[in-house]
Amino acid sequence: MSSDIRNFSQIEKLIKENPRLADAQAFEWHQFLKTNAQSSPELYSMKSSEDFYRWASEHPEKNINTSVWVGKEISEAYYYLRRRDEDYQMSKNGVVDHSSIPNALVGTTFLAATFLQKPKIMEEDRKYQKIEDGLKK
Repeated sequence: MSSDIRNFSQIEKLIKENPRLADAQAFEWHQFLKTNAQSSPELYSMKSSEDFYRWASEHPEKNINTSVWVGKEISEAYYYLRRRDEDYQMSKNGVVDHSSIPNALVGTTFLAATFLQKPKIMEEDRKYQKIEDGLKK
């Protein structure tokens, strides 16, 4: 698999046809963030592979395998697909059943777990809550 996947349809196809590989690559990105984001918080705000590749080239001491970026793209595509499904459920039923995962996304257990933990609104975000509490004090 190429580390330069940027086409949403390719990523969606990977998630649906090879969910274990997609899950594993998303997990690699998660582990990469766990290891590197504390010393480089800018990783959280990177929006493009070009930004990531530039950052990696500026940190040769970290010996970064840039193919890890695909995991971020996969995660974002998965979140988009799940949110799209939730929007459909909401418009059809007026409620979202979080246990209902589209058949095409069932094989992605890591991504499903992280999706359920991800805050849906800013007020649910723990980092935001800490900042808000700090400002109140």
